[in-house]
Amino acid sequence: MTAQAIDLQFVMQRLDAVETENRSLKRIVGGVLLGALVVLGFALFVSRSGVVEAREFIVRDGAGNRRAVWTTTQQGISVLHLLDREGSARATLSVTPEGTPSLALTDHDEKSLAAMAITDEGPALGLYDGDRKPLIAMP
Repeated sequence: MTAQAIDLQFVMQRLDAVETENRSLKRIVGGVLLGALVVLGFALFVSRSGVVEAREFIVRDGAGNRRAVWTTTQQGISVLHLLDREGSARATLSVTPEGTPSLALTDHDEKSLAAMAITDEGPALGLYDGDRKPLIAMP
């Protein structure tokens, strides 16, 4: 081989080594950037006190169906709905802005069959049949 061919072979080997290092460096930089974006995303999502804040939380099952909704209405009522697989609210826990808590258990048509609340007058309980006629109502 001539000196020129040996020099060209050396240059090609060196170029191949530099390109391999360049690919590795690109992967490292890409990984660092991706990691930084993930950390930034978590920093934006979670406040400094470690509390997650939102106007509404929705829990979905493995098929993507809504199974629970925790929200606040425009009237300021805090509400937690537990939903069946069709999306009907079957249990609802709520608290009014004045502090009145209530629990309602419903059928598949979302008709209340059992309701309980604590009012200014005291506790209230209602059990209803399928036609919404009271079976038990206290007080």
